Amino acid sequence: MVQNIFDQHHLPLKVEGVLAFMNPDATIEIMDNVAEKVLFYQDIPNWLYELNTYQTTSAVNNWKAILQRYCVPAFKSQKRIPIEDIKYFKKGICCRSCHGFQTTENHNFIVCSCGHREPKVTACARTICEFGVLFHDRELKRKELQLFFGDSINPRYLAFILSKYFPVAKRAGHMSTRKNKGILFEYWFEDEMDYFHSLEKS
Repeated sequence: MVQNIFDQHHLPLKVEGVLAFMNPDATIEIMDNVAEKVLFYQDIPNWLYELNTYQTTSAVNNWKAILQRYCVPAFKSQKRIPIEDIKYFKKGICCRSCHGFQTTENHNFIVCSCGHREPKVTACARTICEFGVLFHDRELKRKELQLFFGDSINPRYLAFILSKYFPVAKRAGHMSTRKNKGILFEYWFEDEMDYFHSLEKS
């Protein structure tokens, strides 16, 4: 489909499939001819470097804008969960790796018992987005979010994250609400992912 869009708009771009094997210890033998480019673990860094060095002309620099025309709005379920049901939810920050709730705060990171760690900023913003998906018909209220987080986050830090990353929907002092897009973190902050990725290295 993407290739058809490029062709329709006369963009000299080609969509190519890539099979990338991520396990460095795996021994893999390709028995059949495949159309996709095959990358083994040790090949991936050089391949990414080559992609980064490609030069694009002004004629193809607008490919993102063209693809954007074909994007459909995020699907939202018509089912509504009463906010009163929040009492049945498991409280805390869910580990993005194992999906468990055995997480603790360690300086600027949220650390799970499985060993995975996530920047606290990312974990908090991601959890707010998850609340927003579940309660997609409501704007974000700090009091309700605090119930969702339980004791896993300081109320002042939650207020800080809300004020920095989630725009005001309705201003009413401490009863103010924040905009809820009802979509997951990766989609809400797709234009800021480079920033969030940089936090992983802190």
